Amino acid sequence: MYWTPRTKPANINPNNPSDIIIELSSGDFIGYSNKIAAGKDVTPKFNTNIVAFFGKLGGPAVDDIKELIDSSWNEASKSVPTSANNAKTAVSNFDISKEAFSETTSQKAFASLAMEFQKDDLEFYGKDFYYPFRNNLISKVSNYLTNPQNLKYFLNTIARYTYGETIENETPCPYKLLVGSEGGSTIKDVSDNKVLRSIVSIKDSSDLKNIKANYDRSSQSFSITVSIETIDGPKDLEIPVTMRTRSAGGWSGKSLYITSPGLRVS
Repeated sequence: MYWTPRTKPANINPNNPSDIIIELSSGDFIGYSNKIAAGKDVTPKFNTNIVAFFGKLGGPAVDDIKELIDSSWNEASKSVPTSANNAKTAVSNFDISKEAFSETTSQKAFASLAMEFQKDDLEFYGKDFYYPFRNNLISKVSNYLTNPQNLKYFLNTIARYTYGETIENETPCPYKLLVGSEGGSTIKDVSDNKVLRSIVSIKDSSDLKNIKANYDRSSQSFSITVSIETIDGPKDLEIPVTMRTRSAGGWSGKSLYITSPGLRVS
């Protein structure tokens, strides 16, 4: 038995999330990852900054998302009524492209804009700007993912977050998730779910069919549905995604937080 913060044996992937790895008498390995969770735990999952997510694998996707973020802001800016003189002037003179793609670094700049909105009895942090910006971005990103190549990148990124990066001559080490709560514990399969792993590790975008984006243009969540060819035959897949600010005390940066409770396979 190996305690992995100290060492991982036999060329096991350093990104393998197991806390404990057991070497069996057969020479095979199996790992256990410990987690305290309230409610149901579903994997694969992710929770990170949207720019960090789309930049995980490299390539043009991160630049595409950055462009969608700035254009979503500019569209929200145009929606501010001209009758709101202070807010309209402030946001029209504000260049969002000069702000970092961060969740927090625009706190002071946003606070200044919020003061101008308040003079016109408008809510910068809510219905009069943040919500339109967020809804614009979610709509754009969900539509972006209806492109098979873009959705393949999205799924492959989930694979990287869930299973880590494959290394040369890697020793297989499937792992199980030990989910603990006050009422007891359960053990669930994660990396040994070969169908799920094959889905997020998809190599050919042509295996993705009937992609649909589902968004109501008002909430902070959307979903993507797709039919996909797997090692176990055709499956229907649903990917629920939430995109929002998570800054305590108010929206503080233009890059939102993106998360999913897990992929649902028929």
